[in-house]
Amino acid sequence: MPDRNSHEEPKNNETKEKRQFIKETIVKPPRTRRQMAARAMALLFSAAFFGIIAAVTFAITAPFARRYLTDETTESPTVTVTIPTDSETVPSEPETTAVQIEEEFPSEEDLEELIRNEIEAYQFNENDLKTLFGNLRTNAEEAGQGIVTVYSVKHQTDWFNNPVETAGQYSGAVIATTPLEYLILTPIEAVSGADSIMVTTEGDEMVSGQLIGSDSVAGLAVISIQMTDLSQEALADMTVLELGNSHTVRQGDLLTAIGSPAGYPRSIGYGMVSYIRRDVQVTDGISRIFYVDAPGNAEKGTFLVDMDGRIVGWTTSDYQPEGSSRVTAVRAISDYKSILEKLSNGIQVPYFGIMGQEVTAQENEDGRPAGIYVTRSIDDSPAYQAGIQAGDIITEVGGRPVETMTEWNEQLDALEAGQTVTVKVERFGREEYTELEYPVTIGAR
Repeated sequence: MPDRNSHEEPKNNETKEKRQFIKETIVKPPRTRRQMAARAMALLFSAAFFGIIAAVTFAITAPFARRYLTDETTESPTVTVTIPTDSETVPSEPETTAVQIEEEFPSEEDLEELIRNEIEAYQFNENDLKTLFGNLRTNAEEAGQGIVTVYSVKHQTDWFNNPVETAGQYSGAVIATTPLEYLILTPIEAVSGADSIMVTTEGDEMVSGQLIGSDSVAGLAVISIQMTDLSQEALADMTVLELGNSHTVRQGDLLTAIGSPAGYPRSIGYGMVSYIRRDVQVTDGISRIFYVDAPGNAEKGTFLVDMDGRIVGWTTSDYQPEGSSRVTAVRAISDYKSILEKLSNGIQVPYFGIMGQEVTAQENEDGRPAGIYVTRSIDDSPAYQAGIQAGDIITEVGGRPVETMTEWNEQLDALEAGQTVTVKVERFGREEYTELEYPVTIGAR
């Protein structure tokens, strides 16, 4: 029987065979040097053209971006300003024996005679004086880069109901910076009752300022200026003054007064530390007060810097000695760094409202309870309104005992304005002390 599929075999065999085709590749002729040069020039021209377009676009849109985009971020800053506190440290003396001291140093009489002879032998000349004041002038000029002029603008009307604008001039010191702004320390008079605040930089560039925080007790305020409001030249010239350690200031040190020591912004003065009062009772704490033989105007703002250009204090009129106009009272900066940190971050400074001192060990042995002895309860303060009186001894705040001024400062620093805490005091009666409790609502300075 014939095979029906026999006639299809040749066809199937043909499809199974692998057929070969002619393959061609079209290759472009190599570019000539002229073509390569023309292509390179075209690329360079395109890059330059689009670069110019990008630069023009950025220059046009940058002001709008700074105005409408950065305002949203400045309303809720994420950066916290930190100002480390200082501790008074006493340098340790090297261990040595009396025999070694006698071998290394002459006697006191011989040393005094040696110094006297050297001073008498040395002839001071005009160059020495120029060198001395040249160094002081350089220090003042460098520190002056961190001083700005603050204008307190007030809108009033005259007798004929015509609008009148007045602007008082004060000095401010740039003490900190964030990615968005500069923070300026200035006397509280510069912001009290002001309708607006203007700030002039070292290069006479005026920008608007904003109040961040104020402390009516210490007479301080912190304002800010936005970096986006300053030109590149002003940003390059702006200097942040370092806050020094006032515990290292000694009697006889030479300090420079910057700001408004003469009552006018950008005036300067020099003076020696004549006297240092330690453990001075101030509101809600203790502090050091320097008396410097230098001009100073507390209302207009005067800051004292050491020979390294660091702020060690600012002038105050609260502790000016009676009958003496030759020295200026200066508050030590180290005792207020925790307050400055709160002001710089817009946090209200807690206010208790007493002046006091810690009970000494001897007084405690004599029967007086350990704690903070209240020498004065300030009128209308939170402590006064709660019922705390002069003569009371504060022994506990918010459930935590206090026996020293250091513990008292730590307790008060941890409180917040508006917070109510229970305060325990010991009050002396006819024969003995009685423990009393008072709820005190912390205020704001």
